[in-house]
Amino acid sequence: NVSPAITPHGDKVAYITDERGYQEIRLISAIDGKKIKTLVKGQQSESFEELHFLRPGMSFSPDGRKLAFTAKSGAWDAIYIVDIQTTKTKKYLMKLDGAFTTAWAPNGKYIAFVGNKDGQSDIYVYDLESDSLIQMTNDVFTDDQPSWSPDGKYLLFVSDRKDYVDDSQLPTDFKMSDFDFEKRDVYQIEFATRTITRITNTPWEEQYPLFSPDGKKIVYISDQNGIYNVYVLDRTTGKNYPITNLISGAVQIGFDADASKMVFTSFYEGGFDIYLLNNPLEQAPVDTLIPTQLVVEMNQKHLPEYAREWQPRTKKPSEKEDKPREALKTKPVKDYSRFVFTRENLERNKKNMEPEEPVELPREVYQAESGEYKVRKYKIKFSPDIVTGTAGYNTFFGVQGYTTLAFSDLLGDHKIIANVNLISDLRNSDLTFYYMNLKHRWNFGIGGYHLAYLFLRADVGLTRYRNYGLNFLVSYPFSRFRRMDFSFVWYNVNLEYLQLPIPTERVQTILPGASYVYDDVLWGYTGPVSGSRYSISTLL
Repeated sequence: NVSPAITPHGDKVAYITDERGYQEIRLISAIDGKKIKTLVKGQQSESFEELHFLRPGMSFSPDGRKLAFTAKSGAWDAIYIVDIQTTKTKKYLMKLDGAFTTAWAPNGKYIAFVGNKDGQSDIYVYDLESDSLIQMTNDVFTDDQPSWSPDGKYLLFVSDRKDYVDDSQLPTDFKMSDFDFEKRDVYQIEFATRTITRITNTPWEEQYPLFSPDGKKIVYISDQNGIYNVYVLDRTTGKNYPITNLISGAVQIGFDADASKMVFTSFYEGGFDIYLLNNPLEQAPVDTLIPTQLVVEMNQKHLPEYAREWQPRTKKPSEKEDKPREALKTKPVKDYSRFVFTRENLERNKKNMEPEEPVELPREVYQAESGEYKVRKYKIKFSPDIVTGTAGYNTFFGVQGYTTLAFSDLLGDHKIIANVNLISDLRNSDLTFYYMNLKHRWNFGIGGYHLAYLFLRADVGLTRYRNYGLNFLVSYPFSRFRRMDFSFVWYNVNLEYLQLPIPTERVQTILPGASYVYDDVLWGYTGPVSGSRYSISTLL
């Protein structure tokens, strides 16, 4: 249960849940938490293929009658608006690489959201009246989680840009790979001028900023003590203070119009749930948040240098020390399977854990004459995904065994699957072997099979059917749920009489075929548990 959004009147809450297996958007009462209705069923159609469960964010219209959210819709992401009374939806297709986290403006004319384009994550605003897209930020930094000011003149968001609020501040030799983007701070951007102002400047992670109704305070989430808690920043005094002291943290906060209710997500008993806090801005400041052990150890100055390398970095790219790129540090290969990771053992084994001396690599090995790093061709290397097997001995059939082997490469473009059901000898055994190439939109594969069936007939005694042949398969997916399969099978059947001297009967043919397949099944531990699937096939 994630991504809560509360209506401006504070009477209803919408959220995303996977309680029935599929993702869906539900509407519940903010008074007693009872379900009102399901607004959208996801993961069962191309329109709502995925509700961005990992990067959610929904927002109600100012009158509370409609809900905006993003979803994967075919080849693109779209902003959807659903009427909470009729559950009818309207789609606004965003031809971007991704669209996430909507925020409806107070005047009802605009919807701010996060858009991904060409590897950049920026803040966009969609104009509902003119059907136009406004790009608010356009740089290499990651911008996320926008929210509007009460007057609609400003947007809050989080970013890893540090002090680079303008492109003109970037050094000419700036490289994102050398930049410390571990932590995000809160920023404000003016809608009319696109002027960015940094709001927080801390070594911690800030998330989900919101304006108070009067605009004088900003509520956000921070991990100052190692756990995400809700903080309030008084813009008049510049002081900030926590108003929650949670063990499992809070994320995805949201207000109603007068900030009398705040909803958020928190982890409890193995799952995420939706919580509501009344009058959050009237909460007394929490005196002290006890830091987690991780934060305590990060702040201790007496740690040896090798144990402090992972502390948060505070230097800007220009302040970092240059290191020779010819040197490649090699880590010692040691067995830590029985090592107890305590401070005492770390201190005691300091010498053994220190890295080995750098190994010098000639520059021409990894760098071209132009100064660019060399691009090496990807090499296919298979690794096992599944290896299972059983073996036994039967006094009548002899040696028996079954095994399944599945291999794939690093990118998942190539798959090999083999099944062997051994019964006495190969003529009685079931064997299948398939190779699939999934690198392109058109998938193809080739495989072979041998299937044996033993029957005892009253007229001729024990007989054996042996089916064997080769399969050629081509598949084209229209979407996650629909595809066309084309097959070409070289089909052989042998009927063998094992107890009488009757010649073996043989049938051989070639069977081309095509199938239209639909499948939105949800799999569980024992097999399909929900959904539907069907296939319409023809053989020529």
